[in-house]
Order: sequence, then C-alpha cells, then structure tokens
Amino acid sequence: MKTKKVTRYYAECGRGFWSVRACINHEGNCHCWSNPKNKACLTCKYSNVYSESDEGEGRSNSYKVRECLHPSFNEESMKPIAIGAKYVYDNCELWVLKTKK
Repeated sequence: MKTKKVTRYYAECGRGFWSVRACINHEGNCHCWSNPKNKACLTCKYSNVYSESDEGEGRSNSYKVRECLHPSFNEESMKPIAIGAKYVYDNCELWVLKTKK
C-alpha cells in the first residue's frame, strides 16, 4: 500500500483549492459574503439569525431573518444587498469581526 500526503490551500473565505496560484487568484478577486475583507453580515459579531414562520390557509412557511444587534444600527441609513430572499449589508461601517468560540 502506498500513501501520499496532499496539501490543500484555503482562502480567507474558507473555500479550498488544490494549488497555491488558484487560491491567491481567488483571494484577490473574492466577493464571498463569508470573506472578512468584505465586512458583510456573515462575519460580523453583531449579526443575529433567527427563524420565523407564517401559517395560514393550510400552509406553513418558515424562513430565516437576519438582524443587526449593533446599538448604533439604523435600518433607514443602511443599504442592503439582496441575495435571493435574504439581505446582506456589504462594507458595513458598524462591522466587527466575529470571533470563533
């Protein structure tokens, strides 16, 4: 039996690559919402996600709601970017890096 060690390179956003060049190119052009350099909700300490559901006429719809818990957050002054049915704030001035537990 033969064994082979393989190196995998990971960008700041968490995406994995098999070559250094591909990883560097991705980091230079990365617009992922999970990349801390974009200062989006997914990497913010003040982002909170919870589930809500609507019930009516025999149907039940559940969906996730994202809210900002920053004390200075003002929804009228912020301009969200729509991603499907979800909204994300990009380059937020209130953004603080979320620390891992």
